[in-house]
Amino acid sequence: MTRTVEQESAFLNVDFELTARERLSALLEEMDPGATPIRDDWDGQVHHVTLEVFDEQATVRGCIAGFLRAAGGLSPEGRHLLDRCTRRCASVGVQAGADPHTLSLMIEPDQLAALGALGFAVELCVYGAGVNRG
Repeated sequence: MTRTVEQESAFLNVDFELTARERLSALLEEMDPGATPIRDDWDGQVHHVTLEVFDEQATVRGCIAGFLRAAGGLSPEGRHLLDRCTRRCASVGVQAGADPHTLSLMIEPDQLAALGALGFAVELCVYGAGVNRG
């Protein structure tokens, strides 16, 4: 028997994902403490990094604003590393649930333009409501 676990629809966070063919350690140091790495994998050829920004209000706008502040404070060397990333993505995480039926999240044009100027794509990542098999 399968029964659906009731969950609320909610904004989770924004992960800022970077991939480069060189180490990004110096970039991570400059972004800290505004953006905290939650993934930092170097396989000898490619560096995969995921950064997270804490926002007390847990809003899309607050998370993106925190990242843009951290990126805005980069040195020319740090900005050069960011520009050389082969993948730059702001992944907006959403938990799907039964209630509310509709959840709207908006990214304002100023933030879309600022992310675009840094070469970032924006991705929506929706996590399905849980299923309990038992």
